[in-house]
Amino acid sequence: MPLIQDLSRYVANFPKQLPSEVLDRARIVLLDSLACAVAALNEPVPQSILRMVRDTGGSAQCTVIGQPWRTSLPQATFANGMLIRTLDFNDFTGGLRITGHPSDNIAVALAAGEMAGRSNAEVLTAIVLAYELYGWLQNAIAPDSPWDHVTVSGLVAPAITARMLGFNLHTTAHALALGAAHAPASAGLRDGNVSGAKILANAIVAQQGAQAALLAAAGVTGPLGVLESRRGLGLTVFTEAATQQLRVPQGGAWRIMESHIKAYPCVATAQALVAAAQSLRANHAFLLSDVTRISVVMADVPMVRAHLNDDERRNPHSREAADHSFNFLLAVTLADGVLSARQFESERWKAPDISGAMAQIEYDVSRELADRAPNSFAAALTVETRDGRRLGAEVLFAPGHARNPFTFHQAAEKFRACAGNTRIGMVREDVVNAVGEMKLAGTLGGLMSLLSRSTNSL
Repeated sequence: MPLIQDLSRYVANFPKQLPSEVLDRARIVLLDSLACAVAALNEPVPQSILRMVRDTGGSAQCTVIGQPWRTSLPQATFANGMLIRTLDFNDFTGGLRITGHPSDNIAVALAAGEMAGRSNAEVLTAIVLAYELYGWLQNAIAPDSPWDHVTVSGLVAPAITARMLGFNLHTTAHALALGAAHAPASAGLRDGNVSGAKILANAIVAQQGAQAALLAAAGVTGPLGVLESRRGLGLTVFTEAATQQLRVPQGGAWRIMESHIKAYPCVATAQALVAAAQSLRANHAFLLSDVTRISVVMADVPMVRAHLNDDERRNPHSREAADHSFNFLLAVTLADGVLSARQFESERWKAPDISGAMAQIEYDVSRELADRAPNSFAAALTVETRDGRRLGAEVLFAPGHARNPFTFHQAAEKFRACAGNTRIGMVREDVVNAVGEMKLAGTLGGLMSLLSRSTNSL
């Protein structure tokens, strides 16, 4: 029996009743993802993309966050997924070799859940399923694969769409096969000075996955052997051994409980580093011009080494590259004492004080630091000043890490801060309350109605 059919059965049989703490976590990651989306509404690139989505049209099936107009299921999946991902502010999960962003696929659950009129409980369950599938499939990606982790959303997105739209096993299997066949995305989209392709990576794969589900519903068949085929994902994206394990989902803790929420809008590997810089500024009075030397020790893990060895990240030339640049993130946080979307305005990476500080930074890696903070990107920072002070800060688990998790209250504070300068700010308490009450009776329509507000005249 093809692996796709096993996966289809897993999607159909996913439990409808989940532990209370798991549903609580689903509400937290949902509110966090909405915070990331509304924070991106005033950014110029998302505004241009939203205009393109509006102008290309589509049946008014689903809400686009922050907009007074509606569009088709695939288009809404794309637009909302793009918004969630734009600022590199949404949560992440995975090992120290590769991380991914399962919350990207919350956009699928929202669009398909709204279109199908699903209950709040069903949508939260779909979000938990998305995390399970994403983490399980991501772990099967070969360490040296040239394909990006968003490739797995080619299976996750049609699975969630099929679940929300009530497909039978046969149609679900063909939706998964169609999505997987068109899913592979190049890992090169994250190399060097990262381009705008990064914010669209999962959104495009998820859009195709949602459309694959609709095609399957229309009777289109997919290559059911796409996972184990000699030229399928099993020998190109996933490891062959891992592909054979896809017949039975791995047990253990719920993957949504192991996700790490971001306190700062930047790459996962820099969360602890930014937290250390912010702590240093909070506890010691100095100006960036006072600094004569900056030394950084980071956990010796493959992803950190890869990012440190990517020379093009040291001097970013774009907004997308800046939020992946240890040098810029550290320098601007030491300068301002905080890191938010505002620190990326006016191309601050080009400012003489920031670029000068970036040139002073020295890096080292430590296996001991990695051992003290397993499954983390721990960082220790030392700053020397002109008056002879040697100031230090160390962060093992950044705020929002699974070992230092966000509460619903903290997610609400992040949402309030992100929504404050948008017209969604007018209903931000209503949104917080709507998400907070999602375990109770009701459908998704109420929340999506609150989110259908315009920030400008797109």
